[in-house]
Amino acid sequence: MKKFFPILLICILLFSSSCATLFTGTSQKVEIDSNPPGADILIDGQKFGVTPSEIKLDKDFNDLLDGGKNIRLVLEGYEKSRFEIDAELNPIAILNLFNVLFWGIDAVTGAIVRYDDYVKFELNKLYPN
Repeated sequence: MKKFFPILLICILLFSSSCATLFTGTSQKVEIDSNPPGADILIDGQKFGVTPSEIKLDKDFNDLLDGGKNIRLVLEGYEKSRFEIDAELNPIAILNLFNVLFWGIDAVTGAIVRYDDYVKFELNKLYPN
């Protein structure tokens, strides 16, 4: 009986988690760059760093529905620009096959989403020469 309980617990944990959540997690590192470099990276009003920079983004199912994660890049002398990091269906989630529960877990945790690993944005000067 003592050996049965840990095995049962492991099985419950494995079967209550889905493929994308297990294999790719609920966050992803994305490298954000700009031309010119040195722009502040703002997501939801919070500063995440300065371009070029690798930042950790929490995955969000709404980003899949909206087409991506909205960010702002701010650099003195350049327009304050809004950009979008593309979001797509995480191919690992397809391993869920027809299990609606696992698809639901991936959607709730955000693991169903995948972002581009590298994005580069062009900033426009406020007063072009």
